[in-house]
Amino acid sequence: TILEEQPHNYDARNNLGNYFYKQGNLDRAVRELEEAVRLNQNYPEGHNSLGTMYMDKGLLDKAMAEYAVAIKLKPQFPQAYYNMGNVFIKKGLPDDSIGYFQKAIRLGMYNPQVFNNLGSAYIKKGMLDEAVEYYQKAVSVSPGFAEVHSNLGYVYTERGDLDHAVSELKEALRLQPGHA
Repeated sequence: TILEEQPHNYDARNNLGNYFYKQGNLDRAVRELEEAVRLNQNYPEGHNSLGTMYMDKGLLDKAMAEYAVAIKLKPQFPQAYYNMGNVFIKKGLPDDSIGYFQKAIRLGMYNPQVFNNLGSAYIKKGMLDEAVEYYQKAVSVSPGFAEVHSNLGYVYTERGDLDHAVSELKEALRLQPGHA
């Protein structure tokens, strides 16, 4: 393998860490990614990946630290801003998350999940109009995203717009019949 021939190949360690992550072996993934960033501390992709592993393990402060390093090393890194926004959501800090999600979008991230998560941050602040705006952007990017239709159903219910709420919830169930 590459690592047998090149044990200091940080990129190979990062790839191996991501492989173990996809296989569900989070502890091994973390070990590989910690080694990758130890081998090259100026490796934004490695810090970003390690932050994701820490977030999945519930180590939110460690995840934030890794995303901060990734952003410092690569200021035009939309995925790191998006991930940092997700940490702030998990920490119950929607104001902070909104800025990071918006930065990811400004840097070109047009992923329906970033729009969905930004909409959810606005819901946590009670800003329903803004939530609808971003949920609708998510639907425009990915019409088959059941979670967004469910979220729109929730917002319309909160607004008392039951016809739209039922329509969105039916669409969520049509797209994903097991969606609670």
